[in-house]
Amino acid sequence: MAIVSIVVELKDQPGQLLRVLEPISRLGGNILSIVHQRDKKTPLGRIPVEISLQIDEKKVEDLIKIIKSETIVRSYNEVRLIATTS
Repeated sequence: MAIVSIVVELKDQPGQLLRVLEPISRLGGNILSIVHQRDKKTPLGRIPVEISLQIDEKKVEDLIKIIKSETIVRSYNEVRLIATTS
């Protein structure tokens, strides 16, 4: 499993965060943290949100494509850490 950090820019409207979280759930991702910075709007007037999640590394590219179709992805760190279980 990979731990991924994604920074998206969301409109300040109800339901925007859900549009990003739903594909994570659908692809079997597990949310580790969400940092929502309402006081630091981007030049486009959007709110930066950093989402850290754990997901199968084979699904990372699909997840990014889906999220990019929903909103602006400022950055993402594909594989910050590989976690294994024994």
